[in-house]
Amino acid sequence: MNCPHCQSQTIVKNGKDYHQDGKAIQNYLCKGCGKRFNERTGTPANVVSLALKRRSEGMGVRASGRVLEKSHGSIMGWEQKLATQSQPAQQEQIYQWREMRVTLALARTSDSTGWTIHRT
Repeated sequence: MNCPHCQSQTIVKNGKDYHQDGKAIQNYLCKGCGKRFNERTGTPANVVSLALKRRSEGMGVRASGRVLEKSHGSIMGWEQKLATQSQPAQQEQIYQWREMRVTLALARTSDSTGWTIHRT
């Protein structure tokens, strides 16, 4: 096994995390870069993309997690990461989006945070 962050092979076991169902997930520590990870670290980009697409089409966080066999916490983390890395739209882009009659907005309510598509 290699470190998903630096590809080093100098890794050691570093405890376990236990889920509510009693399943244990082995944690590892990379001696090369010092980062922690587990066997589930490094979800393929296509799975992340599919999860975000399902959320933008109105599927709930927990339902998306069940369908993709990922935790709802992971999906919310991907949404948060996308929201913090996204640049605010420039005025020119907003006009182009309006011409297409589709507006993409980040919804922040007390219930959930996610992408919503408003069609006009």
